[in-house]
Amino acid sequence: MFKRKEEQLNDFKKEYDHVPLSLENLDQAILTGFNKAKGERKSKRKRKSFYSFIAAALLFIGLFSSIRISPVFANYIAEIPGMEKIVDLIRQDKGRMAAVENKYYQELGVSSEVKNGLKVTLDGTIADEMGIVLYYSPL
Repeated sequence: MFKRKEEQLNDFKKEYDHVPLSLENLDQAILTGFNKAKGERKSKRKRKSFYSFIAAALLFIGLFSSIRISPVFANYIAEIPGMEKIVDLIRQDKGRMAAVENKYYQELGVSSEVKNGLKVTLDGTIADEMGIVLYYSPL
C-alpha cells in the first residue's frame, strides 16, 4: 500500500515538473498569501477585542444590577476592600435621602394591631406627586 502511494506521488511530481511556471507569478502568489493572512489576523484580533468588550460590559451590568436588586449580595460585595463606596453609590436611594434632608419626611408613629396579635407601627411617610412611601416596623 505504501509503494502504491509513493508511485502516485512520483507520477504527480513528474506531471508538475513539466508545467511551466514563472518566478514572478510564484512571488506574486506568495505575497498575496502573506497579505491575506495579515488581513485575517487583524480582523480576528478586532473580533476578539469586540467580544471581550461585550463580555466585560455584560459582567459589569450584571454586577451592578445584582447589587441594586439583592441586599445580601450588596453586603457581600461591600466587604471586599475598596468596593464599599461603589456599593453605596449604586445602592443608596438619593431621592429619599434628599426628601428627608429637605423635611418632606413626616413622622407618624401610629401603631395598630392586625390579625393574630401582629402589631405594625407606621414610622413615617414621604409623599409627592408620584405617590407615597410608607416606613413601617413590625413588632
